[in-house]
Amino acid sequence: MKSFLFRLLLLLPLLSWTSLPATAREKAVEFTYGVSDLMYWGTKKVETYDIAIRLNDPMLIGKQVTALQVPFPSTAGMADFKAWITTELKLEKNADGKKVNVPNVTEVAGTPVDDVLTVYFPEPYTIPAEGVYVGYSFTLTALEDQGTTPVATTGDVHPDGFYVHTSRTFLNWESRSEGQNRVSAMKVLLSYDLPDYAAAIGSAKTGRAAVGQRGVIPVEIVNTGYYPITSLAYTYDVEGVKGSASLDVSPAIECGVSVSRYVDLPIPALSARGMYTVDVTLTQVNGAENGETDSPSASAAYGVYSFVPRHRPLMEEYTGLWCGYCPRGYAGLEEMTRRYPDDWVAVSYHFDDLMEAIPLNQYAIPVQSFPTAYLDRIKKTDAYCGDGEWATFGIEKTWKAIADEFVNVGVDAVAWWDADDTQRIDIEASVRFVEDLDALDYRLAYILTADDLHDLTGKDYNWVQTNNFYGCTEWSGQPGMDIFVDGKAYVYGLHFNDVALKAPDPYGLVGSIPASVRDGETYRHSYSINTSDVVCTKQEFAGTPLIQNRNNLHVVVLVIDNSTGAVINSVKVPVRESLPEGISTVCASTLTHTTACYDLQGRRTAAAQKGVTVETTRNADGSISSRKVLR
Repeated sequence: MKSFLFRLLLLLPLLSWTSLPATAREKAVEFTYGVSDLMYWGTKKVETYDIAIRLNDPMLIGKQVTALQVPFPSTAGMADFKAWITTELKLEKNADGKKVNVPNVTEVAGTPVDDVLTVYFPEPYTIPAEGVYVGYSFTLTALEDQGTTPVATTGDVHPDGFYVHTSRTFLNWESRSEGQNRVSAMKVLLSYDLPDYAAAIGSAKTGRAAVGQRGVIPVEIVNTGYYPITSLAYTYDVEGVKGSASLDVSPAIECGVSVSRYVDLPIPALSARGMYTVDVTLTQVNGAENGETDSPSASAAYGVYSFVPRHRPLMEEYTGLWCGYCPRGYAGLEEMTRRYPDDWVAVSYHFDDLMEAIPLNQYAIPVQSFPTAYLDRIKKTDAYCGDGEWATFGIEKTWKAIADEFVNVGVDAVAWWDADDTQRIDIEASVRFVEDLDALDYRLAYILTADDLHDLTGKDYNWVQTNNFYGCTEWSGQPGMDIFVDGKAYVYGLHFNDVALKAPDPYGLVGSIPASVRDGETYRHSYSINTSDVVCTKQEFAGTPLIQNRNNLHVVVLVIDNSTGAVINSVKVPVRESLPEGISTVCASTLTHTTACYDLQGRRTAAAQKGVTVETTRNADGSISSRKVLR
């Protein structure tokens, strides 16, 4: 199964290529390693740049290199533009004793138009089995405003995506993609005979479904034909269970947008749990026979479970009002809450301001700088940019990649104010696993958070957010950032959500989840949080109550793998004013079947001991609950 690590774009809608002769335009594609947002790179020196990529994928053999195109931030202060093809990257000394690039196939001078260099080669060059290098050169003669970073790149990585030589800095050819975490943004026009309608499978991810429910196989559909893909027909074989199906592809996999996109291919319901192998073949594209002959088929793993847990990764952000670069985290959390209100789980830990409720030395993760953010306590990231480029909203992509990962446990909870103790919040959490596990060391942890914390007087300067983004136009238009870009050095009137108020056992409670669990069974755990001591811990405001409105509180429940410290799953639930309807009925009708006692080290004891004991009860309905007992 072939992996397509680059992008092929059909020529049809690309107006920038229209000067190509009509005979060459009839069936042509655009090739680039760059699929991410454009960014620029440079040495910040006056010198000559030689930039190349290598075309050596087997699927490119026999196709013809016709033209090259590359953008510049500005061509002011630049000269001597050239495009070239060579079978080897070779340098020779010129009359001045300096190493210069010497391509051995062809070299053509060009002139940028509107800061874009487009060069057509006199004769198409057929890509041989050993591959070929395509590149361009220019000389930076003056350091104009944007001339310090004149090389167009994207934030992708490919070993053949970015070769660099310069006259003063990189004196030999170097492959810089992995070192710079970027590839060249140049596009190469390739001509060859394309079928009208064709689709290949680049890769297939593991599919999952619950017993008796239809599932899907996520398949990367690669448009290898000339026209957009609007519908597909396919056959499937699930270890002897065969069938066929079709589906509309919306939006279409368009020419000039992206050569590939993952599409969920439905698979009928299966009645037995287990791991299966599914063979899929694409048979038709847009109602016509699939013209792809190389990779129309793929195999994928397919898991059928008692249920499929909903995966909600945990975002923990460490911030402060004094921190000038922390506003982007504020904007990131707010935007993600707006986009994913049911699945986005975030906790914002404030340090050294009047929302500090948990001291630095009590954080579950050692934090040495602000802002800092982690997903599931194991992946350090940025609360706004994620793993993407600076000044881009990338956290959605980073979070979604983790949310799409399969987890073996689901978690849910309810929380309410206790009827007898007005300062106590009662919680009942429940977890279910999709497999039998023994010697398990998973634990539950609880965090109390508050929304809508703000200056109640409208006059307290201690609520002001320091803002280093004012006037930073590169952030303009990014989701949620205009309030800071268009604001001043200090921003007034913000309302803060997801603020951590209390995390009594940040690493999880021993015995809250049994060491042995069974597929599909429900395990319950009861817990209470005392809110009387929810106060600011910063010395200047020490003892100031932090609960402004008891109706704006939430409880975040974490399932933690104690062996790694990773959060496996999480859920965020509101604190209700009273016991939710139905909970009391469940509790009253739960008949005890067996009860076991454990100490805080997880060792089973004959009965409750002096001190703290964890009682685990298996109920008649098959559910399991646990509670702490203090004697």
